[in-house]
Amino acid sequence: MGWLMMLGIAISIPVSIVGYYVAKAINRRQYHLSVEMLEQLQIAKPEGAEKKNEPAPPGALTIAGQIVVPILLIVLGTIFHSLLTAGSLLGKVMTVIGTLPIVLLIALTACFGGLGCRRSTMRASG
Repeated sequence: MGWLMMLGIAISIPVSIVGYYVAKAINRRQYHLSVEMLEQLQIAKPEGAEKKNEPAPPGALTIAGQIVVPILLIVLGTIFHSLLTAGSLLGKVMTVIGTLPIVLLIALTACFGGLGCRRSTMRASG
């Protein structure tokens, strides 16, 4: 695992530097818009205009919870595995819940329920 991370860092640093300068060069160019495109831009709604039936985006605590819950489950699984005796039921349950596939499944379910279903039901009722 250590070699893979070192190789990834060794590749990503030059690629990010080259990408920065390529993006900087592309951004300097002046792109000329056609008359039709300029007319469409004038007719279009401003970017700040909100749609009336669109639900509000999720709050900061909802997003932070989606990030913290998997990390907390992994940490608790590790702590309970090392602190409790090998035969205890709580230790076995937390070890299973703290494994990466189970944590990712729990996080995916929480995201689907907290973000996806909430927004779709608000859109349907609104």
